[in-house]
Amino acid sequence: MDSSKLNFGDYVNSQEYMTPDYSQLIQTYYTDVTYLVDLLVKLAGVYNVLINSADVLNRIALGKIKK
Repeated sequence: MDSSKLNFGDYVNSQEYMTPDYSQLIQTYYTDVTYLVDLLVKLAGVYNVLINSADVLNRIALGKIKK
């Protein structure tokens, strides 16, 4: 089937768009979600480190100003 003559609905339902092997599709989805969750956890950890570092630096700066 010539994909240049397909509308969106035909293209989505064609074999060129989605694999008939749904187990592979689910595995790919699971892998992507796992990667995104892992990335989010790492970013949250980095965010916490940055917030704690800024808090310590603010305490040091305020301590020097008060003296």
